[in-house]
Amino acid sequence: MSDFYHKPVLLEESVHWLVSESGMYIDATLGGAGHSKEILHRLETQHLLSNSLLIGIDRDANAIRAATTRLATYAAHAHILRGRFADLKLLLETNGLLDSGNHPIRGILLDLGISSHQIDAPARGFSFQQSGPLDMRMSDTAQLTAAEVVNHYDERSLSKIFFDYGEEREAKWIARKIVEARKQTPLETTAALALLIRQNLNRKSPVEQTKTLARIFQAIRIEVNGELDELKAVLQAAHEVLSEKGRLVVISYHSLEDRIVKQFFNECASEDWGPKGVVLDVPIKTATMKILTKKPVLASEEEIQENSRARSAKLRVAEKI
Repeated sequence: MSDFYHKPVLLEESVHWLVSESGMYIDATLGGAGHSKEILHRLETQHLLSNSLLIGIDRDANAIRAATTRLATYAAHAHILRGRFADLKLLLETNGLLDSGNHPIRGILLDLGISSHQIDAPARGFSFQQSGPLDMRMSDTAQLTAAEVVNHYDERSLSKIFFDYGEEREAKWIARKIVEARKQTPLETTAALALLIRQNLNRKSPVEQTKTLARIFQAIRIEVNGELDELKAVLQAAHEVLSEKGRLVVISYHSLEDRIVKQFFNECASEDWGPKGVVLDVPIKTATMKILTKKPVLASEEEIQENSRARSAKLRVAEKI
């Protein structure tokens, strides 16, 4: 379990915004259960645990095993489900947890991005700093792998992925070089892909090369796991299942994620009074959420020093009306 666990980002801040009263709380990105355990501990210290339930969701079987062990002392108040967080509503329904009466859904936490244990495991193929198979799947039951993307997507598709999901300015150039290289030998490892990219960025400094590699690997990972579509789906599902005054707390790690979260919150918090010049008694569309964090909550310098993952983290919170 210790190999799986990583220090949770914005732990104090996220749980502070999330926990308000007894009820059901959902950690839809369970991972090593760091946030989940703190949620349960906070409920316990505030004497709210007896009538509360924590639901943890993850698609990774290793996460499920690690979290089950970590939350053993709270087993009576924790229910762990394996699945994609985009299927949040379906998972709750099929397990008899939606509209459960005694447990209104008070809060949902999404800690987006990839966990440290996945990056640090070469066999998972997420990192360009260690050699491993081009995999990048967050679930071993998924079909699409990074190797499939790199070796079989056409040049135009690769370029689009690198630009859209990695915001990489050298997207076309890198896509072209990948297609040229794979005609000779398939790219099968993270090390082979990283070396190819570095060799074709020799005019850039090592630091710039590393940043480009990070963007390319991020783009491939997002494509393999359908991360942005999953995020849009889970935001909508969370909005639907939350109880009145229930809170949605989201921690994002790059601009693509944060932009989607911000736009979703703004859309839910806005009213539509129709075209100018038209006087209406009630709006065409009413606000369904209230944004509680006008600006994203960022990690303190102290936390960043202790945990470099926190540097890019942004926390946003909205409450259902």
